[in-house]
Amino acid sequence: MGFQAGAARRDITPPPEWIDAGLIWLWGYGNRSAPCTGVADPIDTRAVCIRDDDGHVCVLVTADVGALDPATTEQVRARLEASHGLAGSHVALNVSHTHSAPTAVSIPTWQPGVADARADYLALLADAIVGAVDDALATLRPATIEFGRGTTNVAVDRHAIPGVLLDRTLDVVRITGLDGASIAVLFVAACHPTSFADPALISADFVGHARAGIEATSGGVAVFVQGYAGTCIPPGGVATPVVGTQLAADVNRVVGGSMDELAGSISCRLGDVELPLQPLIPGNVDLARGNPEPLLQRWAAWMGTLGVAVPGTLPTPLQAMTIGAGGQAWRLVASGHEVTTDLAARVRTTWPYEHVSVAGYTNSQLSYLPSRAVLQQPVQLTNFPLDWQKGNYEGGVAFAWYGHRGPLAIHAEDAFLDAHRVLLDVGWTHIGHASQVVGLASWDGRLFAATANDKLWWRPPVHEDVPWHELGHAIDVTALTACDGTLFCTTTGGRLWRRPLHGFDVPWEPLGSAPPVVSMTTVGSMLYAATSESRLLRRDPVAGNLVWSDLGHAQLVAGLASIPGALIAATTDGWLHWRRPYPGDLPWRRYGHAQLVVGMTAIGHDLYAATSDGKLWHRPA
Repeated sequence: MGFQAGAARRDITPPPEWIDAGLIWLWGYGNRSAPCTGVADPIDTRAVCIRDDDGHVCVLVTADVGALDPATTEQVRARLEASHGLAGSHVALNVSHTHSAPTAVSIPTWQPGVADARADYLALLADAIVGAVDDALATLRPATIEFGRGTTNVAVDRHAIPGVLLDRTLDVVRITGLDGASIAVLFVAACHPTSFADPALISADFVGHARAGIEATSGGVAVFVQGYAGTCIPPGGVATPVVGTQLAADVNRVVGGSMDELAGSISCRLGDVELPLQPLIPGNVDLARGNPEPLLQRWAAWMGTLGVAVPGTLPTPLQAMTIGAGGQAWRLVASGHEVTTDLAARVRTTWPYEHVSVAGYTNSQLSYLPSRAVLQQPVQLTNFPLDWQKGNYEGGVAFAWYGHRGPLAIHAEDAFLDAHRVLLDVGWTHIGHASQVVGLASWDGRLFAATANDKLWWRPPVHEDVPWHELGHAIDVTALTACDGTLFCTTTGGRLWRRPLHGFDVPWEPLGSAPPVVSMTTVGSMLYAATSESRLLRRDPVAGNLVWSDLGHAQLVAGLASIPGALIAATTDGWLHWRRPYPGDLPWRRYGHAQLVVGMTAIGHDLYAATSDGKLWHRPA
């Protein structure tokens, strides 16, 4: 399937007369005590719209503001649904988090002036976002979309924790018209835009310099998508143009290298999770009210205003946009709030996909979202907010600035990761019957099944209940797989066998001994087996009593399959897990559900499973 794409931008710099009248306050720094006095460089909002051949459209909007009220997101979505029929799940708003832009969300715990967003500026912002989307949709044209990955060193971790790595991933999506002209270059990286030094002037910070450098070299509209930058800042003392120029060079390097073309369709999903906050400590509101620190006084006043209605959780929106199909698809997985950098790899590796980009600051930006490690190190606040000076900003005092009753609960990270698993758990589709299956395999566009009545069958993998065709006998089979035109099975007697795929009731040839295998697959020309002893084993499929190599643990496996670059296991407790097929006891990562599986196989990036209730199912891996 092909794509159409368009991109546009609209200015969101407040009018000079608002600035001259002292009406504009800039958001982001707690020591600002006066309104904005001018503009160092303009700020804008940018929109990229992509449509597939089935008419599905996704819209990614970025804006040069520091924070985002979910009410603004919902207003924009409602307007775009009314004018263009776009579902809210297909519209994402990401903010750059520049600390040199007008206040765009009202948070009572910030200092006077900064605490209140002006209604007229919010109207200007919403109008500009909708206008940019209108313009991008009006310029849709056939396009080629490519994905590439590199790294960038523009950020340092201001909350450095031993053993926790800074995420330097730089993901780039190039969108080009069929005439070769650039439409847009999207780049996803994590770094606070805090390099601009003048606290009184409006600026897009290094983001503006980076976009200009990309557009000068690669053309099109450059669109910066902010990643998990909760603990990432530019190095101290490095000038804004230098940071932006370096990021632009890193992006242009990816664009100039090898990139993977996307093909397929568009799908988008919304999710959400209520992340638990630590309880309000009795007496601390009164103590904070009498504290000389103005932040604590404002926090206490806000807690008093909320009273018994003080929220116990942090509402966190999630969104996934998938462009393309299979392993080459690009998946943008976005979260609200300031997610800390050490969670990037955790989220990105939730799924067995190569092209996953993670973005924070999307659809709502009303809090930090720290990991367990950031909450606990270098010190865990235990008397919030009175111990605000102990030295944990992202995992502590920042929650007073954002007006929450306390930091996130220590286990909130687990709920955050679980919600991402749900977000892309696309579910299984029933495609027919598969009775008494004890082993499932695939080869050359066909499914093969061994059944408990000692027979071998095949059928095409179409999405309808077509008959299974008998191929002969398959006695006492415990697992089945296929490789290089040959079927392999293990049996209850602890033996490994093979036979050609074609021909009716062809004899099985013994290959050697086998451990107590419960499921089997192939990677390349090697056999992989999960055993009832919870081990993952591998051997060459040639004749001879070869030793099976131990690759690590594989617990509760009921079905085993392989897709390019990954092993997939369905387990008896109803989950899908994945790991890389490399040697070593690598971790299995849970990423979906798979109930009642008794056999599983894969064709490309598509999974097929037979279940104990006699049904055949399909889902994308």
